[in-house]
Amino acid sequence: MRAPGLVGRVLLLFGLGLFALWLLVAAALYRSGLRTDEAALTPQRLNAIVLAVEASGEGESAVMVGLSAPGLRLQLGPERLEPEMDSLPDEVLAQYSTVLAPRAVSAHWNPALRIGRLIKRPYDEELPHRALFVVQLTDGRYLSVTRAALPGLTRAGLPFGLVAGFLSSLIALLLLLFLLREARPLAALARAADRMEPGRIVELPRPRRASPELHALIGAFERLQARLHSALEARTTVISGVSHDVRTFATRLRLRVQHLPDPQERARAEAEIADMIRLLDDALLLGRAESGVIEEQLVRPGQVALAEAEARLGEGADVSVSGNMASAILGDPLAMRRLLANGVENALKYAGQARISVESMGDTVRVAIEDDGPGIPPELRDRLLEPFTRGEPSRNRATGGAGLGLAIMRSLAEAQGGQLAIESSASGGARIVATFPALDLSVGNGGEDEPSGLVRSRVS
Repeated sequence: MRAPGLVGRVLLLFGLGLFALWLLVAAALYRSGLRTDEAALTPQRLNAIVLAVEASGEGESAVMVGLSAPGLRLQLGPERLEPEMDSLPDEVLAQYSTVLAPRAVSAHWNPALRIGRLIKRPYDEELPHRALFVVQLTDGRYLSVTRAALPGLTRAGLPFGLVAGFLSSLIALLLLLFLLREARPLAALARAADRMEPGRIVELPRPRRASPELHALIGAFERLQARLHSALEARTTVISGVSHDVRTFATRLRLRVQHLPDPQERARAEAEIADMIRLLDDALLLGRAESGVIEEQLVRPGQVALAEAEARLGEGADVSVSGNMASAILGDPLAMRRLLANGVENALKYAGQARISVESMGDTVRVAIEDDGPGIPPELRDRLLEPFTRGEPSRNRATGGAGLGLAIMRSLAEAQGGQLAIESSASGGARIVATFPALDLSVGNGGEDEPSGLVRSRVS
């Protein structure tokens, strides 16, 4: 049998609560006792009414009006009423016949309204909610007295509507608690969905007592996550295959270019081929970074920055490095080298110089690459972190790359558990900051640095 869905559960709980409320109302009506003394019709009170009507003479109409009360109606006529109601039990009728003797008395009532009350209480304490007494007066006419008790207050003195409202509020509170319980897995699913990233499989919550709709939603998220992961892997595979094939063609093309007689044309053709290969390498690296295909080991960003600066200095570039060279993160040395290389290349292209700084700030390590160039406007910073987006709108390769440099830097930083942001340097130039979780090297060795092949733990 299929379990009820979320809507069915809510309706079921509401129906059960409403049914429980009806039961409590019935219990209040039939068992707790209502204050309806103004409508109670004991044998003595009925006898007093009969005596007053008989003694009224010509003013009997006024007397009958005065004797009427809420839930009590008097009617005088020459004919005996025969209502479609049951007769009162003999033991109850005997009590009224004794008091009203020698007058003939008949009594009728509706047992469906007060069966529970009649079982629990004596008949002479309070009559059913609706009863009809027909008394033959001494002059031969018939006096009909209808008694219909009106709900009023409970024995505790509280209005019955107030009690019913309190019970309804209690049921609504229970329903709200149930909805909160059903919504808790949805909040957990939302948090898990926020952690979904390309190349990363996130474990989704699996509540045991959730509704079928929630299980279906979680299953849909899992299938979506699997499809995205497969699509990303397929894209990376395609890019890798294309890159390999294009490299082969580019190598053949480069060999043919060597035979060009014009040195300037040959140089331009070789530059175009190099740019094409670089573009493919950047696209492949971006795909791998987004897929999470990187290694994790101890990396010292300061040491990687020094190696990059030495390589650039050997080419005559103006690159400097400062900061904490001993700080470490858990990452990929090749990814860190490429991240710094892209940042330095961007700074050299637009400012002619680059400064790399490495800072340890508590449980994070910040690697900043800044220059004294024109800088990047704040409104363009987020957009420039997207692939194939450039600050210079033209697609001319002479004015810049393909728009993958900063996007690759961001993907490489995120693949190593970090974040990338674009800021302004003190001189107004660009400052690209990559922030990574620091690696605690003091666990288990008294604070000494660990060898590069040993990884301990990431500072939480």
